[in-house]
Amino acid sequence: MTWHRAAAIIDLDAIVENAQVLDRASGAADLMAVVKADAYGHGVARVAPALRASGVPWLGVALPSEAVELRSAGDRCRILAWLWVPGDPLVSTCVDLDVDLGISSREALQQVSEAARARGSRARVHLKIDTGLSRNGASEHEWEDLVQAALGDPRIDLVGVWSHLARADEPDVDTTGEQAERFVRAVDVVRSLGGDPQHIHLANSAGILAHAGTHHTLVRTGIGLYGVTPGPGIGDPRNLGLRPAMEIRARLAHVKRIPAGA
Repeated sequence: MTWHRAAAIIDLDAIVENAQVLDRASGAADLMAVVKADAYGHGVARVAPALRASGVPWLGVALPSEAVELRSAGDRCRILAWLWVPGDPLVSTCVDLDVDLGISSREALQQVSEAARARGSRARVHLKIDTGLSRNGASEHEWEDLVQAALGDPRIDLVGVWSHLARADEPDVDTTGEQAERFVRAVDVVRSLGGDPQHIHLANSAGILAHAGTHHTLVRTGIGLYGVTPGPGIGDPRNLGLRPAMEIRARLAHVKRIPAGA
């Protein structure tokens, strides 16, 4: 390797091993490896193939453009993209490329449905319920209406239900249990209306490692995948069995001693 000033050295084996540690910790649930933001700066072009080669069944990204990039690189397995704004033209491309899409509102559902209708296809969606993070996701009072709209649309396959934990990395804060209960109620609503989603997911890295009751059928790992603890309260990376995957190296330009007060 030739470098002159600074370099980030990425250990792909560490990422794969971390995925295996988190997969074991998640029990029977499938693992989704989150590779948004260029795999947290580790280089998605190399990280994603390494994860797929190790058997990771799901990749998660924030933006439709990130999902399209993965498909353009040849990835043909399951991908979920969840954080997009209405009118994003690449949502239609994601429908074409069989990318699963996170849905938080009737407006987003309508856009995906129209894209599927224009192409004579069906779209796979994961409905998101806001259980307390307050980022995106449908509020509880909007949930039943969103579920009914998805189930009643012939262009929509409701394959997943999900939410995101807000403070699972803080074991002393009692919000994770409350979110878990809200999430179960939301899933029950879907089933009571005739839905049968295969992919039920709530746990992030902290949930995987510290809250077994949040695992369901699928878990999502982001920061833990790269060997960083989700939070000090969860534990040190080494104690968790995680290996940091990035090392920063730099050459010194000059070193000298100077007197105090100079």
